[in-house]
Amino acid sequence: MKLALTAELDGRPAVGILTFVGTRFLLAALSVLPFVLLESRRTTRPPLGLRTTGAFMLLGGLLFSYALVNQIGVKDTTVTNSGFLTSLYVPLIPVFVFVLFRQTVRPMIWIGVGGCFLGSCLLTGVIPAGFDRLHPADVWVMASAVLFAFHVIGMGVFSARWERPVTLAFIQFLVTGLLASAGALILESPDLRGILFIWKELAYAGILAGGLAYALQASAQQVVPAPATAILLSMEMVFAAAAGAVVLGERLETLQWFGAVLIFGFLLAVEVGPLLRRHRTRAAHLASDPASGRPPSCGDETAVGSGE
Repeated sequence: MKLALTAELDGRPAVGILTFVGTRFLLAALSVLPFVLLESRRTTRPPLGLRTTGAFMLLGGLLFSYALVNQIGVKDTTVTNSGFLTSLYVPLIPVFVFVLFRQTVRPMIWIGVGGCFLGSCLLTGVIPAGFDRLHPADVWVMASAVLFAFHVIGMGVFSARWERPVTLAFIQFLVTGLLASAGALILESPDLRGILFIWKELAYAGILAGGLAYALQASAQQVVPAPATAILLSMEMVFAAAAGAVVLGERLETLQWFGAVLIFGFLLAVEVGPLLRRHRTRAAHLASDPASGRPPSCGDETAVGSGE
C-alpha cells in the first residue's frame, strides 16, 4: 500500500490518498456482498431498521476517518513505524472502555500505556533528539491508532448486539468508499490509468486485507472480547517489520529497535498477563477442590485482575 501511494514511482501515475481509500473500500464492499446476501437468508433476526442501519453507517464514518488519517501517515513514514505505532490502540482500548462504560481498568493497563509511550518516543526518535525529531507522518499514524481503538470497541458492541457481522462490515466499507470517492472527486483528480497501474495493490488491500479480513474480524468479535481481539490484531506489527525489512530494505537504529521491543513487550504484558493469572487461579482452585470442577467465579477473576 505504501508503494501504491508513492507518486510517479518507476514512472507510474500518482494516485491520491482519497482515490486509493475510496477504490479500496468499494472493492471491499463488492467482495463481501455475496456473503451479505447469504447472511440475510440464514439469520433469524428481523430486517435491519433505520436506527440500526444508521448506527452501522456511523461506524462506517469512523472507519473512514481512521483509514484516511492512517493513509496520510503511512505515505510518508516507514512500514515498520506505521505497524508499531498503529498498534498503540491495544492499550488504549481498555482506557477508552473505562471512560465510556466505567469498567475497571487494571493497574497493568496504566503501566502498559506508559511503557508504550516510552517505546513510541524511542521508535520515532523523540528520545534522545526531542520532539523536533518527531515526523508529522508518525503523528498522523498515532492519531489513527486512537480512531482505530474506538472502531474496535464499536465493532464489538454492534456485532454482539445485532448478530449481523458481515452486513456490518459491508455497510462500513460502502460508507467509507463513498465518502472517500466523493472527497477524491472534489479534492483530487482521479485518473483511471493510475488506478489500473496499481490494480494488484488495490485488489490485495481491498479484497484480502479489506473485505475478507474485516468481515472475519466482525464475525469473531461476536464472541471474542475487544481486549482479546486487540492483542491478536497487534501481531500486525511483527509482519509489518518483517515486510519493511525484506521488501523495502528498511532498517532501524538501535534505540528504535529498543522502542519497538518495548511496545511489543508491554502489549503482551497488558493482555497475556491477566490470562495467565486467571489460568493459574483456576488451576489452584481445582487443585484445592478437585471434586467440584468449578472454575473461579467472575467476582474472583475480577478481584485477581484488579489486584495486579
